[in-house]
Formats: sequence, structure tokens, C-alpha cells
Amino acid sequence: MPRLKKVVEEVIITLSDDVNPSICASFKDLPQIFEEKDCKTRDKLLFDFLEKINSIEYRPLESLFEYIHRRTKDYFEEPFNPIKLIYENWKLKIIFDDPEKVKGKLTIKAGSRTLFNKFLTFEERENNILEIDYLEKKYFPEGKDEITFSVRGQKKPVIRSIDYFENIPGNKKIRILQHDCCNNSFEGSNLRIAAVQLKYHAYGEDSIVKLTADETYYRKVMAILEAVKEKADIVVFPEFSIPFEYLEEIQQYTDENGIIVVAGSYYVQEKNLMKYGKLFTREFGDEDLRKNISPIVIPDSKIVHNEKALAARDERGCGFEEGMEAGEVNHILKLREDLRIGIMICYEYVNDELRKRLIRACDVILVPQTNPSPKIFYRKANSELNIQLCAGNRAHIMVNGIYTWGNDKKQYMEGLQELL
Repeated sequence: MPRLKKVVEEVIITLSDDVNPSICASFKDLPQIFEEKDCKTRDKLLFDFLEKINSIEYRPLESLFEYIHRRTKDYFEEPFNPIKLIYENWKLKIIFDDPEKVKGKLTIKAGSRTLFNKFLTFEERENNILEIDYLEKKYFPEGKDEITFSVRGQKKPVIRSIDYFENIPGNKKIRILQHDCCNNSFEGSNLRIAAVQLKYHAYGEDSIVKLTADETYYRKVMAILEAVKEKADIVVFPEFSIPFEYLEEIQQYTDENGIIVVAGSYYVQEKNLMKYGKLFTREFGDEDLRKNISPIVIPDSKIVHNEKALAARDERGCGFEEGMEAGEVNHILKLREDLRIGIMICYEYVNDELRKRLIRACDVILVPQTNPSPKIFYRKANSELNIQLCAGNRAHIMVNGIYTWGNDKKQYMEGLQELL
């Protein structure tokens, strides 16, 4: 109600001085309609509101009032009101204005998928909150949903929209999606992962991290892929170690050998923007520039990708440097019904909130990184594995490089490579 009153005040301020005073009064009456408890009095207020609409001669304003009247009327005709939907850590929380209005068994669906189909418990009615664990339902949302609420005998369902962003510290939002690889990848009983550690030179230029990649380096990358093609189901390269220009040939390699390649990561640059549609599952635009993305190359499929949400110290803006653009997409790979792979790009793994969200859903976490001091990663991995959130075998694989940085091309920094 305070929010509605604030909106009404803002609308009145925008009206011109020559607007009929009765129009302003109509806006001011809106909160009173919602606050009125007596149904007959409320119906009269709605009727009066409609009468004022009919007297308006300015058509655009009349249409606006008609829309407000229709939505207000629909609101009161709904059999019950889920006033707020909150999505966090794979759980949907539904807050009702009055659960006692839910008469009988409640059915809740996301699209055609049934999430809930039973009576509300005493605790749920008492607390005005219903919580649905999506992982328990084996439901992985795909961006946005229309959530429908219905009970037997109800003329039409109550519908609410939701956008499935996870909120993580630092005012960051990330969308965690599942990509189904069941038809085009791993079929064995033992998952074989090749964690590649190779030498490369990375440097900062034009607010992004770049890689020195000549013909010799290209041959080295392709030789590594050739060497593991009958020994691995997934190949993972370190962060910053694979440039965009290698992806087309890596795609051909995965198609021929049935191997998934996590192609390190690189920064999105303007020179390649128009080429993404050919290789990736979606087009890229100006809003994607300076994102640090990890291409996930899958057999017989276009490339999906993860976007690094949290920048490491050397990637953050400083002075005139803009720094890394925070990403907001993370894909989980479903290899089998009981086997899912999560991918976190370097510094993301240190974030407890994001890490725990992926651990709840995944059996294996892959962490491509370019990191001279990975000890904190291993401490956190050991802590997570010692206090597992889920049953079954779990593994966290740190994939680091041996690299030089910036102007110093002689001093190699070697990050430990480890399976935990």
C-alpha cells in the first residue's frame, strides 16, 4: 500500500496544471479502494471510479484509467492473492496476503510443470509463506516463467510472472541455466576429465586481458587435444588460454570425437561481435563487450558460454581503465539425469554464495583460472567437501596455467593444478 500511494503521488505530479481536479481526485482515491474492507463500499468506490473514467474527454488519459480500473477489478476478483514471489538458492518462496482464501488443494505450475499439488499445511497458513525447492522437484528454470495458481472449481487461474535471477553479494545478479547434453556427449560409467596445464603469456590492454597467441601456440593447443581425444570425456583449459579464433576448429574437434571442451576464457572484443551468431547459441551485442566468458564447446551443438560475474583484482576498473564487465549467465551441464557439471571462472569460486548455489545442483565443479595464489581455492574446496551439502561423490577440479604476465615474459607464475 505505501508503494501504491507513492506511485499515485508521482502520477499526480506529472499531470499538467489545467487537468480537471476530479481526475487528480480519482488518482488519490485509488489507495482508499484497496484499503476498504467492506465489499459493498469497495464496489461502490470502483463504480464511482468508472464513472469518472467515462467523463474524461482526453482519450489517452481515459485509456490509462480504463486499464487501471480493469487491473484493480481483476485484483479483487481473484480468489486469493500471492502478493510476492521470491527466488533464491533454487527455492521459490510465495507470500500470500491471506492463505485462508485458498480453499482446497492448491496446484502450482511453472508452464506445464507441476511444482505443488496439495493442501497448505497449518505452518504455511500461519506464516503466509509457501516454499518450493526446485532441486527436489528436479526443475531447472529457463530464465522466466508464468506461475499459475489454481484450486478445484476456480473459474480461472491466478497468474504471476517471475524472472529467475539469483542475487549474490555486491549487488550482482546471475541467471543459472541448465544445458542438456544427454543426447550428444557422455555415455560411460566413469567420467574422464583432462585438466590442461600449459604455458602462455597474458597481458592487459584497452581495459581487457589479452593472450599472446602465435602459430606455435596454436599447434601446441591442437596437439594437446589430439593427445587426449581417446582418453577424456571433457577437456578443460585454463582461464585466458584459448582465443576466440580457435573456437571454430575446436568445434570441429568436438563433433568428430564426442568430447566436451571448456575452452578456457577470453574477453569479448568488438572485432568479433558479428561472428558469434555462427558459433554460439545466441548473438552478442555491445552490452557484452569486456565480459570474460568461458566457451563450452559441445559435440553436435552450438557453443554455450558462462560469463564471469566477479572480477579478480587485476580485472577491476582503476582510474581511466573500465575493467571487466560483470557477466550474468552461468550454464550447468546435464550429462545424465544423475550427473551435472558446474563451471566457475577463477575468482567466482571464492564467492561463498555463488559457489554454494552451484554445489547444491552439481556433482563436479570445474574452475578454469589464471591464478598465482590458489591456496584459498583449495581451502574452500576442502571445506565444502568435508561438509557436503548433498549425498554422493563430489569433485572440484582446479585448472590453472603456467604463465607470464604483462611486460615480464621471463618470470613464470605457476598455479597448482589439483583434483579435490
